[in-house]
Formats: sequence, structure tokens, C-alpha cells
Amino acid sequence: MSKFVIRKATENDAESLLKIYEPYITNTTITFEYDVPTAEAFADRIRETAAAFPYLVCEQDGMIMGYAYAHRIRERAAYDWDAELSIYLAQGTHGHGVGTTVLACLIDLLELQGLRHLYSCVTLPNEKSIRMQRSSPARSRWRITNGRRSNVLRHRPSQERCCSRSHRSRYWQGNR
Repeated sequence: MSKFVIRKATENDAESLLKIYEPYITNTTITFEYDVPTAEAFADRIRETAAAFPYLVCEQDGMIMGYAYAHRIRERAAYDWDAELSIYLAQGTHGHGVGTTVLACLIDLLELQGLRHLYSCVTLPNEKSIRMQRSSPARSRWRITNGRRSNVLRHRPSQERCCSRSHRSRYWQGNR
């Protein structure tokens, strides 16, 4: 087996990512969705999310093993420096470093964008997700605070950053 390849998701990945996402809708309560979206609707989600935040795919030997993205957690201006993280792994890939790898890459990109608080809302019980977050290499830079239904990753900045939301979007758009 080769190493993981992390790349930006595109609308062309919609069908493959939807195949990973579908069992989470049909077999769990993790997504809070009842109906599986169409491939077209999923492609729209990728395009809209990737316009402002990283949307990453993890591949190994040309196969998509999982994906992760960040998105706004709330619309009010006070949340401009916050984002929610979402990670979905292909069935049978848990416990092999896929989630930890793509999570670390996602957090690195969000740090470059200047985000301050990242939220990972985990429907409990979900030991696999908790274990993945606790084993993340990014853990040394973020503090995980357990809530009843979520983990909050608070940035431990080495220096203060100050930039506008439009600057953050320009950074991501210019570095795709």
C-alpha cells in the first residue's frame, strides 16, 4: 500500500463521496439527514463549501478512502473565526490513519486561514471519532474540550493573527 494523497475535492468527486456518505445517512444518526441527496445536490454542496473553506479528499492507491471539510458553524459575524469540521470515511477504513491524516491537513489549512475555534460535533456514543480526534497530530496546537455532544478545538496561537473574512476567503481561493 502506498501513502495517503490529500487533495482538494472537486464537483467531479460528488458520486464517489456520496457513496461514502450514504451509509452514514441510511444506517446511523450521525448526519442528522433523513434522505440521501442526489449527486447533483452533493456536487453543489462541494462547490459552495469549497468557495470559502477547505474540502479535502484522502486517496490511497487511486481510491478515495475518506473526505473532510470545514464550514461556517453560525451566520453571525461573531462566528467569522469559527468553523465546524466534518469527516467521513469509507466503510472498512476506520483505524488505519485515514481520518487522523485528513483531519491534520484540514486543521493546518484552517490555521493558515486564521480560524480560531473549530467545532467537531460528534453524535455520542461514537468512540471511533473521539479516538481519531484524540490521536490527531494537531492536538498539540489545539485543546479539545469535551461537551455532551461535541468537541471544541480551541486554537493555541503562537502569535495573534488579524485578518478579515474576505482575506481568509481570498487566501483559500488563491491557494487551491
